[in-house]
Amino acid sequence: MSSIPLVIPNMDPSYFLFRGVCLPPKIKILLRVELTFTLVFHNAIMIFSLLIYIVNVTSSLHICLDDMASDNTGRRNATGSHVQNVAISKFEQFQIYFLKYKQLQIIAEIQNGILVYVYPVALLVAISLGSVLGYVLVVLNEDVPFSLVLQAGIVLVLLVGAAHKLIPLVANITGKSEDFLLFWGVQKSTSSLGRRKLKSLTNLRMKVGNFFAIKKSARTVFLWMLLDNIITLIMSV
Repeated sequence: MSSIPLVIPNMDPSYFLFRGVCLPPKIKILLRVELTFTLVFHNAIMIFSLLIYIVNVTSSLHICLDDMASDNTGRRNATGSHVQNVAISKFEQFQIYFLKYKQLQIIAEIQNGILVYVYPVALLVAISLGSVLGYVLVVLNEDVPFSLVLQAGIVLVLLVGAAHKLIPLVANITGKSEDFLLFWGVQKSTSSLGRRKLKSLTNLRMKVGNFFAIKKSARTVFLWMLLDNIITLIMSV
């Protein structure tokens, strides 16, 4: 991206910023390259840091939920990493899992609070960016340099791929938490006190601000919105 001012001096947005600046052309080109590199570099750091954070948190939640659901008797098989007491009672197991789930619920609430504005902004930026990239690929592919078309295609593929992988990863947390609560809710060994404790638990949800929680259908909705905006932009511009 930062090499665009060198290859095509009047193609990127920095051309309009420096067009009226009274500096030698070579100095302006160097400043534009440095500005483009700095913006792209820092934006890439923020985007990848956010993706790594989301993957780490959601993967941790998945591992904990899978660990609690993989063996409802509280035992590991002979190839497991550790072996618990085989005589552990359902009551003791419920107490352990209840505390673990409560901790996961706190982690999910903290993440929703920290990212209360990040998810909505990221969703808006992703749809807007994807719409512009789709317009470049469909309408401007013969008017802009091939290097820019190639970059637009790569970024659009990465955007769709990230949505295809990350959205189900986040949405499946809710399904696994529902299975956990349902399992212990129908157990005859769960005492009346345990059932009251279950009522204090809620499904683990990753929320997009205060608007909605991410569900399994979110991937289809996102891709449909992206395609709809690309088609609308192509037809209206």
